[in-house]
Amino acid sequence: MTSDHAARPGVVIVDRDHRVVFEKFGENKADRMSAARVLAAVDATLGTHGVAADESFTTPHRIQLRADGGGGIARAAGANRGTANAQMSLLLPLSRYLIAGPLFNYDQRVESYDLDATVLLRAPIWNDVGAIDIGALGGYSVNGQDRWNIGGRADLSFAIGPTFGVQLGVDVVTHGGDATSFVVTFGGAFLIPR
Repeated sequence: MTSDHAARPGVVIVDRDHRVVFEKFGENKADRMSAARVLAAVDATLGTHGVAADESFTTPHRIQLRADGGGGIARAAGANRGTANAQMSLLLPLSRYLIAGPLFNYDQRVESYDLDATVLLRAPIWNDVGAIDIGALGGYSVNGQDRWNIGGRADLSFAIGPTFGVQLGVDVVTHGGDATSFVVTFGGAFLIPR
């Protein structure tokens, strides 16, 4: 504060021994220190290095429990027809760029209940708030049809908050070589810290 009682912007850093170790005062509001410069001054004068970010709370490092639903086209018995699809998956981050886990997939037109494994390469975007995932899935139909399935999938996912996210996905899956489905899904995910 000046002698005429006008406020002046400034920063004063006091160490543990109650000594002033840094002070910087500006002449007006435009002469303020940025937050980055204040933190740099604290680190330089007190010998600190700041607090490291906890990586387990960013989206690429969280377990995802996903539920998705959607629809598309299924080709079976030589005809293309509309289909509905529902999925549940548990995706575990194996690294920043790789996730994998089990996937339960139901396709209405193909009449298939599939238990699959999925492996996705992940590209985090927007400061780890979202990700683009591309990969493969494969497994077995568990509803007595006695056939394998294999396919590919791509997802675009975003964290809405620290524990919930949404995703938009595209899957192409062939069932036993005699039926193929192309579906677009939308869903939500619980994000669980490891």
